[in-house]
This record gives sequence, C-alpha cells and structure tokens, in this order.
Amino acid sequence: MTMIRWPYFARTFLFTCLLLLAAQAASAKTYNFNGPGSWTDPALWSPSYPGTTINSGDTVNINAGSDCAIALDTAVSVNPGATLEIISSANLTNAGSLYIGGALILKGSLYHGGDLLTIRGPLNNYDSLSGSGRLAISPEGSAQLVNNSPLNNGGPAPSATSSGQKKTAVHPSQFS
Repeated sequence: MTMIRWPYFARTFLFTCLLLLAAQAASAKTYNFNGPGSWTDPALWSPSYPGTTINSGDTVNINAGSDCAIALDTAVSVNPGATLEIISSANLTNAGSLYIGGALILKGSLYHGGDLLTIRGPLNNYDSLSGSGRLAISPEGSAQLVNNSPLNNGGPAPSATSSGQKKTAVHPSQFS
C-alpha cells in the first residue's frame, strides 16, 4: 500500500483550491447595453449578449443615454450574486417579468409596467423606480432610497413575503 506524503498532498490541495478560485473569478463577466432597443437584441451588447439569465458574479450595465426594453412575454433573471446597474441617464423599461435576486443599483430609471418585478437582493435607488405593474420586494433584501429618490407605483400594492419570516405589505399611498 502506498502512503501519500502529507506535505506533497497539502501543497497539491492548496494549489488546486487556488486554481479553482482564480478560474471562478476569471469567469465573472461584465456586459454593457448601449443604445435604444430591446434587451434581447445581441447587437446592442458588448462584449457579448448575456442572455436572459445573469449568473452569479456577473454584472449588467445599462449605460448612460441608453433606453433598454424588456418586451412582453420576456423573462429576465438576475441571479443572487449578480448585479444589474442602471447608469445615470439610462432607462430600463420592463414590459415582461424581471426577477432581481442579486443587487440592483439604480442611478438611472426603471419603469415597470409588465407582469411582475421581483426584488430579492439589495436595492440602491439613486434615481427613480416607478410603474403600474405588480411589484414584490422580499424581506431577504434591503431597499435604500438615497437623496429623497422616488419609488412610485400606480399598480397593485407592492408586497414582501417569505415563508417563515415576517411578512410586510407596502401600500402605494406610502410611496412618494
């Protein structure tokens, strides 16, 4: 029976862990949307089209001056650990379904008139979040409205729910 020498095993194990960590960090991508048009138009994305599912570690920027639209019957998911940032003077209009499990950094504006907007991750709102569609904010996340930025909803009352935790409902009259 061959016995593995501990120092050799420890060095190999440590090297393998570091290699995996570096590979994971290298796989994180930043996608940039430029121009007016649809989220699903690959020509408006650089360096490539991210698809409708944004993976953990990835960042999507809706760049300054851009108007990005999520069409009716389109579902976009920003998974936990991912970030959606709407840069100052940029707009994202959701007519479909938008699930944000990661971070939402809102320096531009997000208008939701679609089926459902779900925010489970942190929301940093520096500009405006408005709409007439259904809005659900989960208590697992947190919302920070900065510099008296507005949160407006003309649709059904937004709600926050989860199993086994405190449930909170927010009525549209509480929005500024």
